[in-house]
Amino acid sequence: MSELPQNVRVITQPTTAQGNDAADWQDDPEAVATFKQSVQRAATGTNTADLLNKLLGGMKVSKEQAEKFCDPTWVYENLIIDGHCGVYAAEPNGGKTTTFWGLSRLFVQKGYRVIYINADVAATDAKSMVPQAEQWGIDLLLPEMGESQGMEFAVKQLRELALASADLTRHIFILDTMKKAASPNDKREMRAFLQLCRRLTSLGATVCLLAHTLKYYDNEGNPVFEGVGDVKADVDELIYLVPKKNPDGSMIVSTKPDKVRGAFQPISFVIGADRSVSQLGKHVNLKAEKKLEARFAQDFEDLTAIHDALKGGRLNVTQIKAETSLHGRTLAKMLKRYEGRQWAMERGEKNAKFYRSLPPHKRTPSHVEGEVSDV
Repeated sequence: MSELPQNVRVITQPTTAQGNDAADWQDDPEAVATFKQSVQRAATGTNTADLLNKLLGGMKVSKEQAEKFCDPTWVYENLIIDGHCGVYAAEPNGGKTTTFWGLSRLFVQKGYRVIYINADVAATDAKSMVPQAEQWGIDLLLPEMGESQGMEFAVKQLRELALASADLTRHIFILDTMKKAASPNDKREMRAFLQLCRRLTSLGATVCLLAHTLKYYDNEGNPVFEGVGDVKADVDELIYLVPKKNPDGSMIVSTKPDKVRGAFQPISFVIGADRSVSQLGKHVNLKAEKKLEARFAQDFEDLTAIHDALKGGRLNVTQIKAETSLHGRTLAKMLKRYEGRQWAMERGEKNAKFYRSLPPHKRTPSHVEGEVSDV
């Protein structure tokens, strides 16, 4: 068969159970519709391959185009990437506000405009934050205080800002806390709010959402996020802030990256008793500490029984067992697990082991030493 002219199109008739002749399938609506689509494609000069190429042509990225993409720019290395929307979650009183408030001054020094929306602040804290905001050049918004119209109004204003397609390059929005803007357990409400945050980032903004974890940690020492799983799916980063309070009133806060779009390494900060924030020269892994705390909650009843027994003074294992209802194997594990943390072990005659309770203020591990650098 000779080659057909370019303006000639071949249309294959549908094959049905009745046959492939038009007289056979003219009463079959599906076959008729398929034939009409074939005629239409022939008339417009398009086919499946043409349509697919048209679809892919506008979205495929060449190697040359990819090389032009910018590497991520850190607002703060291993914590915040410019133009991303991140959730930073910690347990209540876990240092998230103090950490981000202290870092905000550095963001301003790097040329960013910081809009810090704090809807979860006590009046006593707000009193000190207002003059600091003026001194550091931070736009501090307190939706729930004074003559402000509340968090709902603040979110409405953010939507108007997004709809105005404003240039938000080098703007950082810190929302403390996220649940004041949308319920973390309401899928629809949270989805709408995160869509707003995504719109802000598309305009150049960096969005930091401070959130809560539950008060307890799982058996492996991992924090448990308070809210629907959609949050993790819809943001660029979900980074946990894991705290450890020290006897001197300071606090270690270590990051635990969970979901990231970038090469994040865990880092640690120390919050001084004066609420100053500094980065430690090394990361302090608190997972083992939190795993112990989770175990501590499970062991609390047995711990109490042992402490009650030790109120009478220094006892050996046999004496402790006689004073409690603990199985010998359980008691041995408990004594070993919390040695140096809940009680001290001393050697007696013939190398016998004796235990005595530590004073309450010494029943938590001492703080971890580390090289400190000001942020």
